[in-house]
Parts: sequence; C-alpha cells; structure tokens
Amino acid sequence: MEEKPEVQPKEIVEEQPKTGFLDKLKIHKFKILGGVLGILVVAGVAFGAYQLGQRRIQPQPSPSPEAVVSPTPDPTADWLIYTNTEYGYSIKYPKDWNTSEPEEGPEEGKRINFHPWQERSLDKVDYQISIIINEADSEITLSSWLDQKIESYPSEVKELITRERIVLNNLEGEKVLEEPSQAGVYNIYTKKGSYVYNFMLAPYSPQNLPQLLPESLDYFNLMLSTFRFLEIPETQDWLTYRSEDYKFSFSYPNNYRLKTLSPLDESYFINNPIPARFELVQNVYLNVGQYPAITLNVVATEKMIEELLSYIEEMNEAAAEDLKDPENIYYGELPPKINSIEEVTVSNIKMTIVERYLGPGGPNPNLLEYYLANSSYVLIFSANYGTYNPDVGQDGVEEKELLPKILTTFQFLD
Repeated sequence: MEEKPEVQPKEIVEEQPKTGFLDKLKIHKFKILGGVLGILVVAGVAFGAYQLGQRRIQPQPSPSPEAVVSPTPDPTADWLIYTNTEYGYSIKYPKDWNTSEPEEGPEEGKRINFHPWQERSLDKVDYQISIIINEADSEITLSSWLDQKIESYPSEVKELITRERIVLNNLEGEKVLEEPSQAGVYNIYTKKGSYVYNFMLAPYSPQNLPQLLPESLDYFNLMLSTFRFLEIPETQDWLTYRSEDYKFSFSYPNNYRLKTLSPLDESYFINNPIPARFELVQNVYLNVGQYPAITLNVVATEKMIEELLSYIEEMNEAAAEDLKDPENIYYGELPPKINSIEEVTVSNIKMTIVERYLGPGGPNPNLLEYYLANSSYVLIFSANYGTYNPDVGQDGVEEKELLPKILTTFQFLD
C-alpha cells in the first residue's frame, strides 16, 4: 500500500493591522503628557518641602505691641462735691472756691452760690456761679414756665434775651442769655418734677465781663458736666403710722391725713368684728362731702384669706340672683364679681391682691384690695375708684395708684 506523504498543517498567522503615523503620534502624545505630569508632581512636592523648610528655618516675626491710650485726665478729679438732699442733686466745684447760701436775694427760690476764694471787689475779676431752685407745677413744661417768667420782664429786657434748647445730662434744658447789665449773664434751666433748676453765671460787676468770660465759662461748663440728680426714694419724706396694739406700721405721703374711724361689730364682715378702721384722705379733700380714700380694716378673725374670699363669692352669687328679679331697681345690671386674685410677696410679706366689681348702687363700683394675715387678724387695705366726682374729678384713681406704693412700706412689728 502506497504511503501517502503526511500533510503538515499550515500555520495560520493573524496579520496585525498596520499602525499609521497618526496612531503612533497619539501613543507618544499620551506618553509625553504622562511624563510631563509626573515631572510637575515631583517638582511641586519638592517646592512644597523647600517652602516648609524655609518656614521652619526663618524666625517668625513677633506681634507688634498694641498702643496703649492713656485716659484723659479728669480736670474735676480733686474738686469738692456739694450735695443737696432736699432738692435731690449734687454738683462738683473747685476745691479752692467757697460757697454761700443767702437767705434772701433778687431771685425767687432756694439759692447756693459758688465763687473763687477772693475778696469781693469791683476792681477784680470776680464772678459767681449759682444754682437757684424754683417751684413749679409738675404738669407744666419747662418751655411754658420760661415763657411766663420772661413775660414778666420789662420790654426792653425781653428784646435782649435769646433762648436755645439744649440737653443737660440726658435732660431737656434751655440756655437763656441775658444782656450783661442784668443780674444773669448765662442761664441754663432744666426741670424735674415740681422744681426748675437754674444754673446762672454772673459777674459781680458788669464791666468785668470781657475779662472773666473765658475763665468763668470754662468753670461753668465743667461744673455743669458734674451735675447729677440723686436717686431719692419717693417715700423718703413720708409719714409713718405705727400700731402697737396690732403690731404693724406703714408710711404714707405727707399730703394725706390718717383718720381713725369707729369700729364695726361682727355683723358687718362675715360675722367677724372690725375693731380698728382707718382712712387716708388727701388734705385738699377733707372738706369734700364724698372724698376718695384708702381704707384699712383690721378684721379680728383666725379664718384663712381663702375662706373670706369664698364667702364673698357666695354673696356675689346671691346678689346676681337678686338682679334677675324684675322688681329689683337694678334689674338687668351687672352683678358683683371678683375679677382677679393674685398672691404676691412684697417686702418679704405674703399678700393677696383682689380686684372686684361691687355691682350697681354704690358711688365707686370698683375695688382694689390687699389682704395680709397674721395669727389673729386679717388686715384689708382697699381703694374704691371708678365714678366721676364733680368735686375731685376721676374719683379714687390717685388712691388706687398710691396703694401699692404704701404696701411696699408695710411691716409687721416683732
């Protein structure tokens, strides 16, 4: 059998695609960019390390010290202080000056003079700075008060007066300049409450005015810059009532009079007697037939305040039923009611404040009450208000506003 030659399999070689010039350029382009980026990264790291080393090597500059501003010396630091508690103010004046308080003078009101320590002589530069206190209606404005004052001057003097509004230590004021031949050269006015405060700069002799003005005005303005109103409690000049029988005290304004009223038996207030009763009445209302007043009832009871108020609620409910009766003369009117009850502590004393409406038929239908209790008594301070009184105006409003202030002075005695 004839042998056939063994056929060798042909090796199949896949033909690689030919790389063109542009393709080669792209490949090299990426390689070049990668190399450049690598160089930049290495350079950046090296530069950062160099900068860090430089910072560590170079000394850091120390912060420059802040400039210290010295405070401006107070030219009045060593001056003396004049204090007037009667009119509630203080003011500083040079320590080598003297003061005087003339009993009488051409101006109205209380006066204090400040002037350099030297003999009073017309041939010297001599002047004084004065504070003059004038009483005024608390309701009138400073401007209106000055209008009235200047209106009383002779016409030839009024023509020489100039006025300018100013602010003096947060208070409104007015500067009034007068012709030099008059008593005052410079006048500053301000008002607080029922007093007008007049600060006046004046020469002893008008011919000395040109010489004294520069120096005296400096002192005048410096003194004004030190003027202060004192913080005087409103109750400072109040009168004080003290009960040794019932062991309490309280104060009240000196324009009120304390009247003792007749005691009441137990039929008057919840079957508890009232052995002591008082009224506080303004002096101007003493001759008025029906006057507003603050009343104090000392109730002899050991009941709690809550029990007394519960009984009042029961009486109010009974009155409300009566007002539903068409035959009642106050039929349809609002019944009495307790509007509010509040427990407070005043001067370390527990008090119960009650506001209530008393219903129709009374002269003052509204009532403000303060209840205070000790072991065997309940004290009830009250103020009726709410009806217009032709003799006194709005009846009881002042008393209602005054009552809480009086209670701030109340004390139980040991």
